[in-house]
Amino acid sequence: MYQKGFSLVELLVALAIVMLFLYGAIVGTNVIYDKKAYFSAVRVVYLLYKARSEAVVRSSFVALEVKRDNGGYKFRFVVDGDGDGVRNNDLRRGVDKPLSQFFFMEGMGNVVGFYIPQECSIKDPVNDGYLETTDPINTGRGDFVSFSPVGTSSPASFYIAAPGCVLYSVRINHAGRIKIIKWNKKNSLWKRVY
Repeated sequence: MYQKGFSLVELLVALAIVMLFLYGAIVGTNVIYDKKAYFSAVRVVYLLYKARSEAVVRSSFVALEVKRDNGGYKFRFVVDGDGDGVRNNDLRRGVDKPLSQFFFMEGMGNVVGFYIPQECSIKDPVNDGYLETTDPINTGRGDFVSFSPVGTSSPASFYIAAPGCVLYSVRINHAGRIKIIKWNKKNSLWKRVY
């Protein structure tokens, strides 16, 4: 006798195949987000190294200026004009000069950016406690990461995130050493990746 429709076993097998494809798509998307966040962190490292090399070549203080703009961040390079380091007042008066126009980091897309995920409890990599979600780029008191002619710098932290609690931090210390660390949500630890 001829039956119309599918048996329960056939429907369960088809459902299992669809679920496998969906799982693969979700995992693949998370891997793509992670890679985009990592390569954005590498771009920040490139900008910091570029500012440092300009300072050494020019034998003058050079800074990477960071400004918040319409929910994002823009950057430019600035050179010291009077030997006292790059300062906001000197920049306004024209003593310190921009080396470039403001620019945005490209390639971050709509889901990867400078932010700290609010839905994740992320430990501060240096201090006890958890990260504040309000300041994904911390340059201290000013808007600059400044480099001296010998390559030392002002400390700074840049946090680059993607969905799924993916978080990288680019950190630079007084000696001008730069590192990238990644938040591991499985064991709640930061791990150095560069």
